[in-house]
Amino acid sequence: MNSSSFIVLVSNEQLRGKTLAEQSQVLQWIEYGEREIIPTSATLVYPCMGIMQFNKQNNERAKDELKHILQLLNDYLRTRTYLVGERITLADIAVASDLLLLFQWVRNIKIYIFFNC
Repeated sequence: MNSSSFIVLVSNEQLRGKTLAEQSQVLQWIEYGEREIIPTSATLVYPCMGIMQFNKQNNERAKDELKHILQLLNDYLRTRTYLVGERITLADIAVASDLLLLFQWVRNIKIYIFFNC
């Protein structure tokens, strides 16, 4: 069992989503974070932390992907307060958590996108 399965299992109905449609959307956002946000964040942050060797080609690709991710989230949340429904869900918590390392290590995301750490 992975961590996202566990948090869904132990969370309440409000966090999981009240309807099957909301539950499906919550799982989609969790999966999006695991497949898109976390790898991009790791590619950008791990070299700054000394965990991974810096690779210019991977870094540039990750910067482009980060621009896409942040634009997607910005566009999606332009008319919404939460990712799913009208209250906070696991989707909001998961996506915020997935972005946390990036925002902790890269103080000004706009500047970082154009310059290296």
